[in-house]
Amino acid sequence: MTRPLALRELDCSAGLTLSALETAHLPDLARILSEGEVARWNGPLDEELEGIAEHIAGDEVAPFLVALHGAPIGYLQAYHANRDPFWQVFGVPKETWGLDMMLSAHRGQGLGRLMCRAMIDHLFTLPGTVRVQIDPQPDNLRAVRCYAAAGFKPRGILEGYDDAPMLYMTVERG
Repeated sequence: MTRPLALRELDCSAGLTLSALETAHLPDLARILSEGEVARWNGPLDEELEGIAEHIAGDEVAPFLVALHGAPIGYLQAYHANRDPFWQVFGVPKETWGLDMMLSAHRGQGLGRLMCRAMIDHLFTLPGTVRVQIDPQPDNLRAVRCYAAAGFKPRGILEGYDDAPMLYMTVERG
């Protein structure tokens, strides 16, 4: 199987790391996904875990466990947006990477910005990468502020999956 991102671990500094997700991490993710603020912005737990398990087994998405000093606190995934039929409709440029992420109760400490920025910086080391995108729900103000602090710029509201609005945000190669 060819992973979309050949990266086993990424040090984000301040004791924060991203490690390639394994099936053994799913109980940790179930706990994180069940936490009030995380659960608020995600779908039903069983559906979320099923999708993440498919990412572990598949080759379309690179899933990562986020850990702080070795303790699991979140999840991040990266994917080639221009290969996704959903994003092709919007005409994203070749070699656009998309990110999705979540953090547990460790919000408000700048950790989301650190992990986001570390992955953006890594993706821009890959040949041809021109854009990194993220698509939070517009009313998830904490996430929108985090992504803006990591360098994402809002580009507009799009009709997302399940017809829910999403704020399209990008960082372009500088």
